[in-house]
Amino acid sequence: DKEGVSVLEKISKNIVFIDSSPMADRFDSILVNTELGTLLALEYLYGLGHRSIAFLGGTVISDNGMNRNLPCDDNRKSAYIQFMKSHGIYNETLVFEGEKLSFQEGTQQCAKMLGSGLKPTAAFVANDTMATGVMAKLAEQHIRIPEDISIVGFNDLPSSKFLTPPLTSVKINIEYIASCTVETLKNRISGASLFPLKIYVPTSLSVRESTARPKEQ
Repeated sequence: DKEGVSVLEKISKNIVFIDSSPMADRFDSILVNTELGTLLALEYLYGLGHRSIAFLGGTVISDNGMNRNLPCDDNRKSAYIQFMKSHGIYNETLVFEGEKLSFQEGTQQCAKMLGSGLKPTAAFVANDTMATGVMAKLAEQHIRIPEDISIVGFNDLPSSKFLTPPLTSVKINIEYIASCTVETLKNRISGASLFPLKIYVPTSLSVRESTARPKEQ
């Protein structure tokens, strides 16, 4: 928030924000292209033949940081809705949202999905922590991954490859974010940058065993 930025400014005028962009007219920022990651995940699922794809997410905070008490629409959810509508397969009843992107919320939202009577063949989950909760609930209910439902997460945490089955997830290149941040900061210190930059770092998809073609209905 503004107070937090003021505290930082007393330490240094050369500031680069990572994963948030308060006062974009004054400060550089490095952000993850979550929309691209979402589209990569959904295009992959669509290419496998999935048409009934659920979204499981939660409340997020705006990246402008100015009012952290007000929730905002998750860019992943917005990209999901746009993709599904553009392919004529959007079903609002397949959107399940909780308060947080947590393991517990993953289990709760998965329980709601299972209790709805709907049977999506795939689910795109807003982050890996929540996806782990989803997978735990599915295992508890003896629902097989990916035979009964494919799961895709987001963030590609180091632990995701060790889940059962290993989780397909949108990868955020932390090393590139760090490199880009340092380079941006150097340019800010040297005066090479004349205007504040807002840089979106692309994502990629790590495909593992939690996704497969949908079984015949």
